[in-house]
Amino acid sequence: MALTKKLPFGILGCLVCLLSMPSIAEAQISEVRFGVFDHNVNIHAKNGGKEKGPDIQAQMVFESPSWLEWAYGPHPLIVGSLNTHGETSFLGAGMEWSVPLGEQFELQPFIGVVYHNGDFLDNPYEPADGSMHTWFNDEKLALGSRDLFWIGFNLERKLSDEWAIVFHFEHLSHGQILGSGKNQGLDNFGLMIARKF
Repeated sequence: MALTKKLPFGILGCLVCLLSMPSIAEAQISEVRFGVFDHNVNIHAKNGGKEKGPDIQAQMVFESPSWLEWAYGPHPLIVGSLNTHGETSFLGAGMEWSVPLGEQFELQPFIGVVYHNGDFLDNPYEPADGSMHTWFNDEKLALGSRDLFWIGFNLERKLSDEWAIVFHFEHLSHGQILGSGKNQGLDNFGLMIARKF
């Protein structure tokens, strides 16, 4: 099924979250990023490599609103990730913090919620159907919930006042909080180019 048919509620949810807070809706864009990632990398041996890549991802980062100063000034951001092989793609929103590491580097941990279009949430074959049940577990990724936490970090290297290159790692999982049952998770990493404003 097409991405646009599977994601309407996720898109709507993210937009409502962002636009319902005037301070975020009126915030200025601080950075736009675009990158290419390796999809479903083999960090968890039994889950990695079940889906192919690469992913193309875009992020829009906003200035931190004053009402978030109590939380060490995270930057709101929105994200869209498209898998070029028709595998799991997602849209979402989150918060990102900035930790300077000298003059040129910055560590940026983030957390958010995304909505994905992966084909499977759980194994459709009963355990009694031994061969197909085992085949599915070995070959297919089941993420357990349409809504997933999106966590990870960026390591950004400043190239100039306007440009930076970013190493990005992300993990998607429902954490037995947004869903139950299958929770294989999805790990991606790659590089982005960032334009600062």
